[in-house]
Amino acid sequence: MRAGLPVPERRFTVQSLILAQSDGGSGSGLFGFLVIVAVLGGFFWFLIIRPQRNQVRRRQELSAALEIGDEVRTAGGIIGVIRRMDDQTVVLEVEDGGLLRVLRVMVVARGGDREGEPT
Repeated sequence: MRAGLPVPERRFTVQSLILAQSDGGSGSGLFGFLVIVAVLGGFFWFLIIRPQRNQVRRRQELSAALEIGDEVRTAGGIIGVIRRMDDQTVVLEVEDGGLLRVLRVMVVARGGDREGEPT
């Protein structure tokens, strides 16, 4: 190498990498792409959609099983005992006899359940 002459840089672009990997087959690239999409879809299903559905199902079961006299915890961290309830709301008795009306869907745990707590 002589002094003073610039050294050309090697730059790889996405197009050059794709062209270098292609073997001229007509359907192999499409099949590989579909396999990758299917695998990513499976990961998406098992890591995001399935756990969310299970959580919704558990919350619906908890909401349906609530009874007057149960000690519960709300999503806001309020702990109280159910004194009255209807289809949409529950009335909680908190410390010193105070009453709070909250939405039934905001009840995240019953009694000593620690399921709704973040880990």
